[in-house]
Amino acid sequence: MNNHTALKLWGMPLLIAVITFAGLISAILGTGMWHYMSWVALSYPVYIMIKYGRRFFS
Repeated sequence: MNNHTALKLWGMPLLIAVITFAGLISAILGTGMWHYMSWVALSYPVYIMIKYGRRFFS
């Protein structure tokens, strides 16, 4: 498996994982503005599931 294929396959799931992890860490360690940032970061995977779930089930 060459590098381009691996990046194409795992690029978006890794990006979503990093965004989710950053949201969890900011929710645990921060207060104030950090909590708003964590809400945005943790809402992103839900948005992706709704966006592609609608396409999948319609």
